[in-house]
This record gives sequence, structure tokens and C-alpha cells, in this order.
Amino acid sequence: MSTAAYDPAAAEALRDIEEAHTAACKAGVAHYEDPATGYKVFTQASHEKRGFCCGNACRHCPFGHLEVNPEWRPAGSVPKTVMLAQHRKRRKSKLTVGEAWKAFRDDGGGERTVLFWSGGKDSFLTLRALQKRKREERGSERITLLTTFDGKTGKIPFQDTKITDVLEQAQQEGVDLLAVPLGGGTGPFPDAYSVTLKAALKPLRVKALAFGDLHLQELKSWREDVFSGAYPCEFPLFEVPYEELLSRLWAEVAAGVTLKVSAVSTDHKGLEGISVGDVYCEAFVKRLPDIVDAMGENGEFHTHVYHNRGEGDGATWKTEEEEEEEEEEEEEEASSESESEG
Repeated sequence: MSTAAYDPAAAEALRDIEEAHTAACKAGVAHYEDPATGYKVFTQASHEKRGFCCGNACRHCPFGHLEVNPEWRPAGSVPKTVMLAQHRKRRKSKLTVGEAWKAFRDDGGGERTVLFWSGGKDSFLTLRALQKRKREERGSERITLLTTFDGKTGKIPFQDTKITDVLEQAQQEGVDLLAVPLGGGTGPFPDAYSVTLKAALKPLRVKALAFGDLHLQELKSWREDVFSGAYPCEFPLFEVPYEELLSRLWAEVAAGVTLKVSAVSTDHKGLEGISVGDVYCEAFVKRLPDIVDAMGENGEFHTHVYHNRGEGDGATWKTEEEEEEEEEEEEEEASSESESEG
């Protein structure tokens, strides 16, 4: 229960703002005058039309203030949970980014497999496994990334990367991202974690939750305990031999992806020669001592995936958006050929 004193003047000011904002939205105008200052304030609808967070801490930002410098936020405040959709049909339907985002929000986006995404190599390989299965089974569900981050610093726990870095990854991959801030003071971990995540997932039609765990049974069991009562849990990489996982990674590297160390633990031995910024590659793995897990699964180090698309001769991979559009074009061509033959 809040102990803050009720301020009638502040409450009235908020009501005035809400009334002015609601009236502007109904009128279809891009902004309204702040009742107290007279300054122009952009409406939520105008932000939706633009389609992204501008980083200026706008009053009615529908994108969770994800691009706002944490130092600009009021003390103790955290951004909102927000779904950022990649709009596969936007180019064909000629919708603006904002219009497509609103259409997604209104229709719920369909059934989803939600992948817990850190931005590192394990979650990256899990995404590839899910995409491969979807192609082979011609599944209709949408793959959605879910990333938790420190709401006060904007950083991903353990990875030491920023939520904006993950936003860029989602855009490169052409997949939706559910960004969930933690640290709002809702209770002790893991209870607050569970409550926050389930609240974030509730509006979605979740087919399953997917995780990139490799062999830690205790961690796998914990995730199942937290979520399995509400959602099926999948672990596509669990107990897959490292030789196979590394082979998949090197294939991605050959196709234009770079993996770099984003954080190094101070609690493990054998890491003296590893530094943040090191490229995770075959040579890196070969020089690791035996006491260090080759994938860093015990928390020895963490990585971040960079998409160097178009750099180098091997960059041949396609985003999920492009693959779906390619399939649609093939189906349209086949349909046209069938009609012409008939």
C-alpha cells in the first residue's frame, strides 16, 4: 500500500491532461495544449503513426520509453512492458509503421511461441531451431522474443548489454519483441519475476514458451516449476551435443553473424585470458581451458550476437519476414500458373 500523501491539485492536473489527450485523440489531431503550461504535447496516436520510441521521454509514448536514457527518467521510475511488432505485411498493404503496429495491437497478433531471449548465442541458436521447425512443419504460429531488463539501467541481466541492442537484433531478425522491465519493487525474486512475466504474457495467445538452456537440469526444472502450470515449456537445445551446437554456430558465422563476449564472470577460474569484446569463434573455443564450459553454460561468460548482414560473401540468411514473403510469392506464382493452365 502506498504511503504517499494524496495531492488534490496534482490529481486534478492529471485529470485535465487526460481529458485534453482524450479529446485530441477523438478529434484525430496530432497534439494538444498542456492545460498548465500551454506547451504542445503529442498524442499517443501520433506516436503510433511514427512507429518507434524517439528517446525524448514523451508523455504518451506507447513504446515503453525503451529508447529513453535511464538518467532522464524520474527517480525510481521504470519503463513499461511493451510489444514491438515487426510488420510482415506492411510493404504489401502499404500501411505506415504506426498503422501496422496499431493493427497488430488490435488483432492480438495470433498464436505465438515465445522465446526467452538474452541476445546471446544460446537463445540465437534456439531461435534458429524454432524457425527451422516452423518451416518444416509449415506452422502458423509467430515466434516472439521476450527479453527482461533492468528498468532503471536499461541493461539485460548477466549479459551486460542494453535493451536497445536487443531491439536492433529483433529488427534484424524480423521478429516481434516483448520487452519486460524488472525492478519495479513488486516483491522478492523469484515471486516478483513470475508475477511480472505472467502479467506480460497474459494478453498474448501463447502456444508455448521456449528456452535456450543446454544441459543444466536444475535451471530447466526451475523454469518448468515457474511456468509449466500456465504454459507448455520447450527446450529445443537441451542435451544437444556441443559438437552439433558449435557446428551450427560456425555456419551462422560463415553466413555473416559475429559473436562477441559481452560479460566475463569474476567468480570462475580459468578466465584470465578472456575479455569483453573478444570474438567468440573456433579459435576462442580451442584456447579455453578444460575447466571452462565451451558454451559458458555455467555462467563463465556471456555473448552477444551481431548481424553483419551484407558484409562478406557469406551473408546469405533471410529474416523470418523475408522467408514468409518468399513463400507467399511462390504460392501466388503457383496459383497463377494453375489458373493459366486451366
